[in-house]
Amino acid sequence: MRRAKGTQSAASSGSTPQPSPSPNTQSNSPSDPADIPLLLKQLRKLVKESHEAGLKSEPNLNNIAKTHEKMRAEQKTTPYYKSKLKGLYQSAMADAEAEA
Repeated sequence: MRRAKGTQSAASSGSTPQPSPSPNTQSNSPSDPADIPLLLKQLRKLVKESHEAGLKSEPNLNNIAKTHEKMRAEQKTTPYYKSKLKGLYQSAMADAEAEA
């Protein structure tokens, strides 16, 4: 047991120094004050793109809702509404995949 302690103390004494990551390294810091305007600009661009993609898919979602309302008013499901909804859902899914 004594020998094991000696081995541990030699390893912990620093005979082979291990590099420790410094938390204050400026090159790896995401909150570098010089980077903040650039990061904000990128964030703003991404939010704008996401909003525009949502606006593109909105008409399909509105058409789906309107078609469902018409089906409820008529209280029957016709082959016309089935095929129309199928096409609208496919368009909405394609928009969602493009948005993601």
